[in-house]
Amino acid sequence: MTKTYEVAFNALQTPVNPRERALVVARAIAALVSSRFVRRAGAAIFFDRRGEGATFIASSSSAEALLGLPPTYGSVLGHFGEFERAAIQVD
Repeated sequence: MTKTYEVAFNALQTPVNPRERALVVARAIAALVSSRFVRRAGAAIFFDRRGEGATFIASSSSAEALLGLPPTYGSVLGHFGEFERAAIQVD
């Protein structure tokens, strides 16, 4: 059985409106998926939004791939604010 590693990205400023929370998370995931961090990861990374907050989960079978993700990730133009990476968890 293969281990799965997960890391949460939490918004540093959470929008009050549930629709806006969903929008900033969707934009952050889309930007991270197309970033060099994911394209050069060396292993597949999957993204999932969980709960109602402004948080999303990145998971992979490689802890190294997740460690290659930036500790903070944000939008220069302010499309989705800034997210902070939590510690890697083993599932």
